[in-house]
Amino acid sequence: MHYKDCNLLKTLYMHFLNEHHAISLQNYLTQKMCYWFSTDAAYAMAKKIPNIVAILHGRVPPCVMHAVFSCWCNAWGTNESFQVQDKTCIMSYSCNGGDGIKHYANCEAVWQWTVRTFRIRHLQRGLKTFLLVGIDGEHDVISLALNLYAVYSTMNKWHHKNTPCPTSQLHSHLHDGVRTACNYSTKLRQHVQTIWAL
Repeated sequence: MHYKDCNLLKTLYMHFLNEHHAISLQNYLTQKMCYWFSTDAAYAMAKKIPNIVAILHGRVPPCVMHAVFSCWCNAWGTNESFQVQDKTCIMSYSCNGGDGIKHYANCEAVWQWTVRTFRIRHLQRGLKTFLLVGIDGEHDVISLALNLYAVYSTMNKWHHKNTPCPTSQLHSHLHDGVRTACNYSTKLRQHVQTIWAL
């Protein structure tokens, strides 16, 4: 790149940045969560996110953080996000739900595996729990973040195949997601081993 080109870019950046305010992550996530919740509820949930991120920091690998953030931003590649209404749940042949985050937060086939795998019978199934914003304990936040990644990776795998996952194979594929994430984090692997030792 020529010297003049560098000066031009520098000038453009200076003028551009001087005329725009810094992005507020809380405002951005509030706006995204308004897709599912009222403005007041979305704002209250977005306020919890810095604490959730602090809990997950250093305890889960980047792949899990990516799944969590993209879920908060409603950026999963579901048919619902592309406004395709006639597609059903990709997680199980036997499920008649839609292909969207709100459904996967409530999908019976997924929830049965989640409860059994992470020992979370005390938590209520629903979108707030799935998004981690309806959970208080650090242990549960880490478990449900891993659950979210397992759902995300399984969903992507079967979207790529363009067919729903056979019901009999769902738990195996969700477990593959858990193993993949644990391969990248010793702390997360220890967390899962603690759960399974109960």
